[in-house]
Amino acid sequence: MSEGMERGLRLRLQRAGRQMARQHQTLRPLAQALGAVSEPMSPAHFDRFTEALRAHFILEEDTVFPAVHGLHPETEADLEQLALDHDALREELATLARHGTRVSTHAQEFLAHLRAHEAREEALLRRALAEPKGAD
Repeated sequence: MSEGMERGLRLRLQRAGRQMARQHQTLRPLAQALGAVSEPMSPAHFDRFTEALRAHFILEEDTVFPAVHGLHPETEADLEQLALDHDALREELATLARHGTRVSTHAQEFLAHLRAHEAREEALLRRALAEPKGAD
């Protein structure tokens, strides 16, 4: 890869990373409401959370993951696992929608999965931006 292409990918990844971080900050309070035991999330709030999460996954799958892979092809297995997590999280969210957000056990499991996934994403992004191309 040329130096210019690598620089372009790095800039794209930095920009998308900032957007991803902002989305994580927006999603956290919405997700907390999902996990609240005292009062179930309203359908409108649930729909807002679902749409925000859907948009977030699209950013990652269409921009962040390809840029990370372009800079660090050795991350392919990690990126594939994150994409599989997205699929599983979508399924879990659909289950919550079918059974209602009052099912606090399902909501808590979903939130734990989402938090762990977010932590892995952020760690991978930090490594990708910190490491020179091709570093292990």
